[in-house]
Amino acid sequence: MSRARDRADSPFLGTKINSFTVSDDATVDISSTYITDDFDTYDVVFSDIVPATDDSYFGCRFGVGGTIQSAGTDYGYLYYSSGNNATNSNVWSNWVDNLSTIIVVANNGTNMGLGTGTGEFYNGHVRFHNLRSTTQYKSLSVLEAQWLSHNGHFCETRATITYGWLQTDRTNKVDTLQFSMGSGNVASGTLTLYGLKP
Repeated sequence: MSRARDRADSPFLGTKINSFTVSDDATVDISSTYITDDFDTYDVVFSDIVPATDDSYFGCRFGVGGTIQSAGTDYGYLYYSSGNNATNSNVWSNWVDNLSTIIVVANNGTNMGLGTGTGEFYNGHVRFHNLRSTTQYKSLSVLEAQWLSHNGHFCETRATITYGWLQTDRTNKVDTLQFSMGSGNVASGTLTLYGLKP
């Protein structure tokens, strides 16, 4: 059955496939039930994501044949974000260029980490490319994200210099997306999956 029936009526977001509500989960997996050949490109929109552990990063892994890829250099990513302190207007930026077991979508560390305090949150829009290809590398780009960090910074990420890729597998289709925190569970929030075709 094609999932193209549940239209979101948005040329930017494409076709809404499903929403996933988080409740103190170690990982949030979007499985092969939803990642299929129906679409060429997938978007995930994050709403009010909150970690269980203060000052955590938020990351993503890909699964092939239902097996999550997590070896030491499976992923590469480039990450940049900037923030403005809510109380004193001090500006902070964070740049990471790394090979890792995970793609960092929102970094932790000085001023940038996701927080557990009142009003702290993460909202973002990530696009996944070539997940179902058997010839192209699989990748993601952060189209845009905003959050209030654990250290009172209003933070922002832009896609032009924030992206990651699965560098070890070009010929097998990705059928699972897995999201998790660097430390502790994902306490709450919502993920909404969209599919796009040319």
